[in-house]
Amino acid sequence: MLSVATNHLWEDTLAPVWPGLIIVMTIWSFHSLADGLRAGTGTTSDTAGIAVAADRGTTGAAETRDTDKGHEGDAGDAGDAGHEDGGGDADRGSAARSGEPRAPVVPLPRGQGTPAPLLTVTNLQVQARSPGPGRPPTPLVHGVGFTLGRGETLGLVGESGSGKTLTCRAVLGALPAGCTVASGSIVFDGQPVTALDERQWRSLRGRRIGTVFQDPASYLNPSISVGRQLAEVLRVCGGLDRRAARTRAVELLDAVEIRDPERVARQIPSHLSGGMQQRVGLAAAVACEPDLLVADEPTTALDARTQSEVLALLADLRARRGMSLLFVSHDLAVVAAVCDRVAVFQHGRIVEHGPTEQILRRPAHPYTRTLVMAFPATLPASAVGRTPPAAQEAPVVAL
Repeated sequence: MLSVATNHLWEDTLAPVWPGLIIVMTIWSFHSLADGLRAGTGTTSDTAGIAVAADRGTTGAAETRDTDKGHEGDAGDAGDAGHEDGGGDADRGSAARSGEPRAPVVPLPRGQGTPAPLLTVTNLQVQARSPGPGRPPTPLVHGVGFTLGRGETLGLVGESGSGKTLTCRAVLGALPAGCTVASGSIVFDGQPVTALDERQWRSLRGRRIGTVFQDPASYLNPSISVGRQLAEVLRVCGGLDRRAARTRAVELLDAVEIRDPERVARQIPSHLSGGMQQRVGLAAAVACEPDLLVADEPTTALDARTQSEVLALLADLRARRGMSLLFVSHDLAVVAAVCDRVAVFQHGRIVEHGPTEQILRRPAHPYTRTLVMAFPATLPASAVGRTPPAAQEAPVVAL
């Protein structure tokens, strides 16, 4: 049979052309129909994991890992990552957007120069569902409260299981399965968001609140180029058409200082180092120019050199775009370098809260003193305005 078919093809080389064209046109027609239905219904596709991450606050392995550790109140550490090899120019500027957002949800109005905090969390309590019949729910976060001003960076520090990540996920409206907000309030840009349903949250995540996690591999689709994934974010959250989204995706890669962004846009995540993957995650998080960026351990999985580059990039993006930053970390040296204020978590509570310099130079709570003493050789004096140890009257730790 194969021999007869081969001979027939040699005799009539154009025989496969028309069937092939019909197959291609059929696939293209179904693809266009799917795009039209998605645009009309306001639903998102799962073709790009990073797009779902921008819209829902968590995906894939990140959600699985956080759910498994939800009863501890914190996400686990990520794996190893490679060295960053990218450099390059700064942002070339934002391209003008066209069209309306896909989701048929009216976003909350942005504040018009109001001095009120961008984010206010008051007496937040998170609990896990009852472990069994007749047993009460398990409290995980106990009466947490803080404010975050516009353009300000607040660091949440503490050991694993202290409630940092659960607090952030409550702010995102993306608590793990089985966890709920038992009481308290979360107010974003003057609007209470604690009781929002999933449809209403879709107008905030990605558009008004961006998110970047510690392990970029957990929310980047391994089989799709990063350029396509960024373009999906822009189409879902920004309402751009296909061509404009692709152009803007390359501009975003350039904005996060990736060398040769056009080439990188065509690569899949496994061809990029850990640092470059995290930069792609940052590009997705700021794609729709959010007012608030929640960064949950964004440098934990990176080597020291790449870590410093990503921190500098975060500071630059914050300064240029005027974002507020909610920064979660175990590393006090990192917090000292990027945060204006610090909230120290222990056992689901904030035990100390204040300006970074005050917390690191004059910690009042015994637990905070223990944290500071655990990083005596890595806390940069310049980051918190310290004087040399010899000039201090009563240093907490000898630096």
